[in-house]
Amino acid sequence: RAGALLRESLPKILTDKMAGDPRPVDGSFIDENLRGTHSDRLFQVALQDGRTAFIYTLIEHKSWPDMGAPLQLMGYRHRIWTRYAQDKPERRRALPPIITLLV
Repeated sequence: RAGALLRESLPKILTDKMAGDPRPVDGSFIDENLRGTHSDRLFQVALQDGRTAFIYTLIEHKSWPDMGAPLQLMGYRHRIWTRYAQDKPERRRALPPIITLLV
């Protein structure tokens, strides 16, 4: 279900690069104090060129446009890359792209 939803929600230029369906990755990357109003999910997907990418989805209720959202999402990306490279410093040389979908 998630694969179909992501393919419908993401731009075609991105979904055309996907070689298979996204697989969920365990864990959450949002702050503990925000978990009551936010829900996130990370997926891993193989790309046509053999690389891997992440798709990070964040469902969040905001009553107004939040100009700080890009910085908030950058912090979550940092956490994803940090966990990805944890105990494997060689992974820092080629971090996989993270596609972000904010709803």
